[in-house]
Amino acid sequence: MLQSQSVFIAQSSEMTNHGGPTAVSIVSLIVLFLCVTDRTLNFVRFVGQSGVHDTKGLKEALRHNEEGDGMVKSAKYWVNPASAFRVLTHLPERVVFSLLTFSFMALIPLFAILFLMASSSNAYRPPSPGYWPSFKFRPVNFYRGFRNLWGPQHQSIDQNVLTLWLDRTSGSGFKSVRPFRSGYFGASIKLHPGYTAGVITAFYLSNNEAHPGFHDEVDIEFLGTTFGKPYTLQTNVYIRGSGDDIIIGREIKFHLWFDPTQDFHHYAILWSPKEIIFLVDDIPIRRYPRKSAATFPLRPMWLYGSIWDASSWATGDGKYKADYRYQPFVAKYTNFKAGGCSAYASRWCRPVSASPYRSGGLTRRQYWAMRWVQKYHMVYNYCQDPKRDHRLTPECRGKSIFYGDNMIWGHSLTTTSMQVYESKGSPKQKKFGKIV
Repeated sequence: MLQSQSVFIAQSSEMTNHGGPTAVSIVSLIVLFLCVTDRTLNFVRFVGQSGVHDTKGLKEALRHNEEGDGMVKSAKYWVNPASAFRVLTHLPERVVFSLLTFSFMALIPLFAILFLMASSSNAYRPPSPGYWPSFKFRPVNFYRGFRNLWGPQHQSIDQNVLTLWLDRTSGSGFKSVRPFRSGYFGASIKLHPGYTAGVITAFYLSNNEAHPGFHDEVDIEFLGTTFGKPYTLQTNVYIRGSGDDIIIGREIKFHLWFDPTQDFHHYAILWSPKEIIFLVDDIPIRRYPRKSAATFPLRPMWLYGSIWDASSWATGDGKYKADYRYQPFVAKYTNFKAGGCSAYASRWCRPVSASPYRSGGLTRRQYWAMRWVQKYHMVYNYCQDPKRDHRLTPECRGKSIFYGDNMIWGHSLTTTSMQVYESKGSPKQKKFGKIV
């Protein structure tokens, strides 16, 4: 079920990447509508002139009357709609019913095409979030904020654009100089085009070096792909060793509404003691709220980036491997942002927010933008996977509101209140100027 749903959403995403309806197609539809209307009115006029009283007589008149046949088959001249209405009022019910049926049947395909084109347009253009948290932070010079972690021979920097590449011998990675206990972490990234199966380009938070075998991690990973298929952006959260021996992932995956190989786009993680928010070009795509200390990373982490070979699982669950005939695989990073509370800051350091509200949460517009992304471009949600043992991911149970990882579409959201559903009991109302 999930696989077929993923394929459907992926195909929809690929279709919408070709763009919304053009002016030419809209004009064509208008012309089609006018032609259908004109033929219908000509048909009405002919019926009035023929004096028929039932559909059988109408067919006979059409068969033997060249003028009537021409009226129906061409849109040679216009008919006054008021005159057509007067003709209709003097026709028998059966004939009127036939005319109306003909008109509606002719217009149904037109409206279907308009509906599909409108849907494609909605899926193609993201709504504005109304707030852009990346502008709150200054770019960080790579040499001041980061250092090479591994593969220095596969790493170069030119005009503050860091290039990492993977070939048969090695990949590469970097790490922030300081650890953080909360903050905003972003970078503009451009991915390698073509065949990249098995290759992971990553931007993430982790404390694996400080807590080996029992670490926390917050991931943005781009899973490589085959020719003609879109990249998959995977977001993930690991807590206290859930990414070590026994893997308990909290993956939510997306196919983006643009081609990430054509230009740089900004990807970011907002991590505070209350929530984790993943953003693409300042549009929230996922919010992971803190529901308990056991399901939320709270220990200081460093910021990392890397490109590496994950052929065992990255593409098609390991079906497609990295093919080094296409090496090197290149990833470019620039416009680094890293701001917030370092691990050495005083306890008075205030966590940053992804919204105008200092206490965190998102605005209503940001939530609607996130809902759009998850409606049209999400291809996998671990909370909705029936094959997963959700006893290991308790955040998927209990209270469930539409903006969480266990969202349920259709919950009431108005300008004054929103429904919050619990596993038992009746809904409660929450007033909001912001949503927390």
